[in-house]
Amino acid sequence: MDINSNRVRADNWIKANMDRFSLFGMQDQRFWSAGVRAPMVLASAQKIFTLYGLMRLAAIDSKILNTEIEIKLLNQFYRPGTDAGAHERSLLADGLDLNSISKKVRLSRAIVYMMRYSSNAAADVLANEIRNHLVGSPLHGVISLPPLIDEQIVLSFTAGDSAWYRNTTKNLAKTLRLLDETELKVDNLRSELFLPVLHKHKKTKIRGKRGEIPGFRAGALVMSGFDGPKIYAAYALNFSGKTGALVSAIERRLTEIALKPESAKYSVPFETGNSC
Repeated sequence: MDINSNRVRADNWIKANMDRFSLFGMQDQRFWSAGVRAPMVLASAQKIFTLYGLMRLAAIDSKILNTEIEIKLLNQFYRPGTDAGAHERSLLADGLDLNSISKKVRLSRAIVYMMRYSSNAAADVLANEIRNHLVGSPLHGVISLPPLIDEQIVLSFTAGDSAWYRNTTKNLAKTLRLLDETELKVDNLRSELFLPVLHKHKKTKIRGKRGEIPGFRAGALVMSGFDGPKIYAAYALNFSGKTGALVSAIERRLTEIALKPESAKYSVPFETGNSC
């Protein structure tokens, strides 16, 4: 089946399943949303919340990025068979393995493990570091603790009720913007550089984080490089019994619509406004 046919099928699925996806986009003071506004399963896209917590701390004291983390500690948070080998691949990128227990990596490198390789072990270690550094910090009581992976799985199916952890596409997109606005007092280092580049075409660049677990997909996206302010967006969908090609086509269309609502050609009902 060709790409165009899958796109048509994806559009038909979206129109017939408005209760099985959610998307939210914002540019400057303008916003748009479609699908459900209820909490969704955000999969690995939830790691954006942990990254934001770290960047808030680093904005106050950039030395946190140089904190050394033992591989032994990373291994303690590792759950074999739960991350498709992400933990081991991240270590291998630095010439390390599970047996390199006496070695250490900087916290900034562990962020790369979490964001680029989607290591759940790194995500939990970093969430733990946030808990440690919040003690005595001006941010204590200001930002909420990001949930560990086990907690995230539970919260994915319920309404999160903390200050900045709510598993909705709206909150995820807004957190992306807050992340982008967080200024680090480190030369040539910006928060957005920790976001992997997902797509680059001519002058347009999309950074962000995608996630996938059986039956669910989600993404948090920042698009820049065009005329006008950046676009911050997030999407999530749940599906069952769909072929891989169709699910991928649905995800591509939700990505496109979240970043450019006009591409929906009015086939998807939107809520729009001028404040978020």
